[in-house]
Amino acid sequence: MLIADQVTRQVRGRRIVDSVSARFEPGRLHLVVGPNGAGKSTFLKMLGGEVRADSGHVRYGEADIRSFSWHALAKMRAVLSQNVEIAFPLRVREVVTMGRYPHFQGRPSAADERVCDEVMGFFDVEAMADRDYLTLSGGEQQRVHFARVLAQVWLPGTPRYLLLDEPLSFLDIHYQLEFMRKLKALAQREELVVVGVVHDLNLAARFADRLLLLHEGRLVAQGSREDVLTRENVEAVFRVSPRLVGNAGGPAMLWFDEAREFRGHHT
Repeated sequence: MLIADQVTRQVRGRRIVDSVSARFEPGRLHLVVGPNGAGKSTFLKMLGGEVRADSGHVRYGEADIRSFSWHALAKMRAVLSQNVEIAFPLRVREVVTMGRYPHFQGRPSAADERVCDEVMGFFDVEAMADRDYLTLSGGEQQRVHFARVLAQVWLPGTPRYLLLDEPLSFLDIHYQLEFMRKLKALAQREELVVVGVVHDLNLAARFADRLLLLHEGRLVAQGSREDVLTRENVEAVFRVSPRLVGNAGGPAMLWFDEAREFRGHHT
């Protein structure tokens, strides 16, 4: 269990995240949505320990995040940031192996090598294992980073946490859907807590077990897609009026008609 209890982050007098509380359970896919500037990335950074809350607490199980050393935290939680830059000509396998750095000293063990093989297979990048990472397309590089962060928390046995900030960047529609299906499968694994920030409301509605909607640093709603992505919430937060379009065999899709743009005040 990952818990945020009344966490607040303030920058130059402005509350970027304002007293947000949420519980993230293993076995479920938790997705955070909201417009630009809502505080989504800052909230995720507080969950991962990259940014310290000015007030409130983040707990991994019963332990406050501040009680863990960086090394101990890195062994159980992995974070995919929005922008990851690698300027050196490393092979793909070497990039993926970075995910195992918290687990070995000197050289990776046979178990570490096996983990890298398995996660590269999981994300279909094993065929490019010996390629120069810098020669890959943006989408290919993103898939390599999926494998890297997953390698960090791949092995079961202890509670593990996977935090993803806008993981769909650079991916075309095919790989967006494929990644979300795989992320959903990962979330259902025992003892794995998965929290992701996404922009696409339809993908969030289709795949999330639980949604959090943030706006101007505050938590507007949390729960199922039916509870969170209501017409009232979407209009108030995104300033557009959605229409629901039936989808046989799946959840209804949100359709945003420019002619129906919400003209209410920004709240």
